[in-house]
Amino acid sequence: MAADAAADLVEAAGERPPGERRLPYRVSNQTMGKFTFDADFDSGNCARVESVGTSDEFHVWTAADCAGTHIATEAKTWWHFSVRGGSSGGWITITVHNMNGQSRLYKSDFRPVYRNGASGGWQRIRMPVVVRGSKEENNFRITFRHRFDCAAGEPTFFAFSYPWSYAESQAMLDDLEARFGATCPAAEPDADARAGGADAFDTLAARAGDVYFRRELLATSLEGRRIDVLTITSAKGGLRAEREPPIGSHAAIAFERGGTDAPAAGGAANGAHRWAPPSPPPPPPHAFGARPVFVISARVHPGEVPASHVLNGFLEFALRADDVRARALRECFVLKVIPCLNPDGVFHGHYRLDTLGVNLNRCYARPDARAHPAIYATRALLEQLHARGVLDTVIDLHGHATKRGCFLFGNSLPDAREQVEAVLFAKLVALNSQAVDFDGCVFSQANMSRADRRDGLSKEGASRVAIYRLTGVTHCYTLECNYNMGRSLNRLAEPTAAAGRPFSPPPIAPGSVAPKYTPETWAEVGRALALAALDLRDKNPRSRLQPVSGGSRVEAVRGWCATYVRVLSNRQPIAPSGDDYAADGASGGDEDAPPDGARAATGIDAAAGTIGGTGADVGARDADLGVPSRKAAGAALPVRIGRAKSSSAVLKGSGARTLARAAQPPGGATHADAAATENRARARKFSGALAPARALLEPACRPSVQGARPDGGGAGTPRERARAFAGAPPAGAARPARAHSFSVVGTAASKGALSAAAAATTAATAQLRVARAVPAKR
Repeated sequence: MAADAAADLVEAAGERPPGERRLPYRVSNQTMGKFTFDADFDSGNCARVESVGTSDEFHVWTAADCAGTHIATEAKTWWHFSVRGGSSGGWITITVHNMNGQSRLYKSDFRPVYRNGASGGWQRIRMPVVVRGSKEENNFRITFRHRFDCAAGEPTFFAFSYPWSYAESQAMLDDLEARFGATCPAAEPDADARAGGADAFDTLAARAGDVYFRRELLATSLEGRRIDVLTITSAKGGLRAEREPPIGSHAAIAFERGGTDAPAAGGAANGAHRWAPPSPPPPPPHAFGARPVFVISARVHPGEVPASHVLNGFLEFALRADDVRARALRECFVLKVIPCLNPDGVFHGHYRLDTLGVNLNRCYARPDARAHPAIYATRALLEQLHARGVLDTVIDLHGHATKRGCFLFGNSLPDAREQVEAVLFAKLVALNSQAVDFDGCVFSQANMSRADRRDGLSKEGASRVAIYRLTGVTHCYTLECNYNMGRSLNRLAEPTAAAGRPFSPPPIAPGSVAPKYTPETWAEVGRALALAALDLRDKNPRSRLQPVSGGSRVEAVRGWCATYVRVLSNRQPIAPSGDDYAADGASGGDEDAPPDGARAATGIDAAAGTIGGTGADVGARDADLGVPSRKAAGAALPVRIGRAKSSSAVLKGSGARTLARAAQPPGGATHADAAATENRARARKFSGALAPARALLEPACRPSVQGARPDGGGAGTPRERARAFAGAPPAGAARPARAHSFSVVGTAASKGALSAAAAATTAATAQLRVARAVPAKR
């Protein structure tokens, strides 16, 4: 956005004190019969309440972002209000109107949450939700019933999803600062300390302890709320006098609105404060030489509350004093944490935009200091870190309403080695989390430039893309977490010490249905981000990656990712159909990912010319990528490398089908060119080690396919031969139960064959895991 246009927006909104700013209309202690409704609190959103029919049935309407102003928008998903007057055992029926058409979310039995009292725990409502209306008719609405279980006179709060308000965020930061900040020196050592040399600094570090924690005011919002940045690392080895340089126009961004430390008129009511710059201003955090910096941020979209719960899990793990993995993380990285990029939107109960009706995650390419202070200051911080050569990883956290699961969006990179590294981090996150779906991750060029369906703004302005364009950082991601549930759960390996001893009890094996997400689920994803960063550098003292003799734990997974990138770079990405892709309109998450069924659109297309090619140069290219050969990587690959799905099948029994399909053009036409022939030859050669297991398994476990040979040859089209080679029935035939590596019929004979196959091919198929058979989906 041009600077003059941004200034016009600010002027139109009115540069008034926070207490004078017109707030969106909220229900405030409105009594309807025996019930009292209220949404006049931090993150509350309820514009209207009506009683319908019986005394315990009500209709409520949400307020769209910036409702009641001339810049009102159509972003209207978040709602949060309280009801007082319910008695234990009594019922209430509530219908929520004026919502974006989130039909795909509710098809998976998504339910709102409630809690009793101001300090109770949040939980999903017990009764199913009834969905009516549609996006096309602009009358989408939900109805739910709730049985009160609260004490007399106690309010019950209802919300779209597990809330995390601006006040809760500030209270958490105040508590952390009280626990850790007091141990960090706020100024340079005095002259006596300087005269003491290194010993004095060691004494200072001992007083500070292992955890270095610093809370700074990065900027203030348009309404004067704090935008904090935390610096967390290890003080081990002592603190030096060197400090980080100031962040560009940091002082102007943070303090240009001036004032006093006391709340402005009305500020106490709306949570906004003004701060004058301290005199003298606090010094920047200490510098830690060339130690790489890991930056993580959340809540640029205020209603995407999973982002805060992921960040809280990351923060809790990073500050553990008695966990060797947390200590290793602090010694390896300087962590920069920005808990809330859009505090005004969070406070006002917005879903996606700030108080000017702007999607701040489309402003990173050209932010304006006056209109987008949080984004301007964040970009300035990242630029400074990049100029110092220490910026290593940038992750922006989001929630998603359309696509199930938790997944990462990375960039399509022109360099093959960098692309493998970008994919590797995402794979390591999945190996450390039950909830992260690696198959849902996207690294395509299209996902870096596609325009939003809502406002037409390009993703070139998103944090992930703009910061990569600015700095060239390989590890630049968006993490998306569904509000409800995933498609499946990963089976995690046990964390082990270097000697192979279990570090913690083995994780509970997941059931056949992925459970509903809770704040603890999202917090586990946050911890997985930290563990993946350690695994990437082979610095995790309690890694889930299986020990590999004669090499590092991560190299086997890196080799797997190199093969994965090479396969997908040869695949023509297939765009999802317009009807499927636009089914939910404005209901998706930040990156507008394709819906669940559009898995083929998640290819890596920009690096195709670098990683693709014929079989003659595969070995040379592997060496150029710095990874072991496919044979060596397969032998050393950890047995438990996450749930074997379509991506993992590259190195599994169904890999032949994946590789064969990679050689097929859209529509399934026959390839006659040499490159396609080489691709099919590579597929057969790559699966050759599976022949002993296949010979034992096929008689009892697979339906016979007429005219098919074990090597994939025989009569029929290339697609039919590929299906036969992968053990799939001919087109049109009934589909049997399937396993992720082999199709297995649950009989005594097949079980015996499986046992014999495992005994005969343990060494040759160490990279394979025959997953529990699951019913085939139609």
